[in-house]
Amino acid sequence: MKKFAFVLALLACGNIALAEKIPVKITPAQVISTSYDEIETGDIINFKTTGNVMHKGILLVPRNAEVTGKVDYFDENGWVADSAEIVLKDFKIKSTNGKLLKSPSVVTINGFEELKNQYPKIRRFWNYLSVLARGKEIDIKPETDKSIYTIWLEF
Repeated sequence: MKKFAFVLALLACGNIALAEKIPVKITPAQVISTSYDEIETGDIINFKTTGNVMHKGILLVPRNAEVTGKVDYFDENGWVADSAEIVLKDFKIKSTNGKLLKSPSVVTINGFEELKNQYPKIRRFWNYLSVLARGKEIDIKPETDKSIYTIWLEF
């Protein structure tokens, strides 16, 4: 009986282990801001890929391909370093052959963590000074900030 249970466990885990994961680097294609109550649960946020995504030598997703993610959770900033947070799920990308690819990845954007991606650097300095009094808002500007996230495609 123990051998049978062991074989079943191996078979169940084997399917998980055989799933190939391909990383996809994405960056925001729109302003993401919690400063003006623009973000709500269920909103669709646009991203774009930062490079070509290859799978077994074949171009799967080209650079600058449109990626969408859905806001699953949103928490506003509060007092005493309580920074805003956005959780994104249900990422969708169109492949080069027009097939819609879905990613099971979850991306969490935290206002305090995003400070390191702000440019010019003087923006970071002033925001770090005020973080103890009030938690940081999320304010990502694609034209100046360098926020890059990784989502995964499974094959």
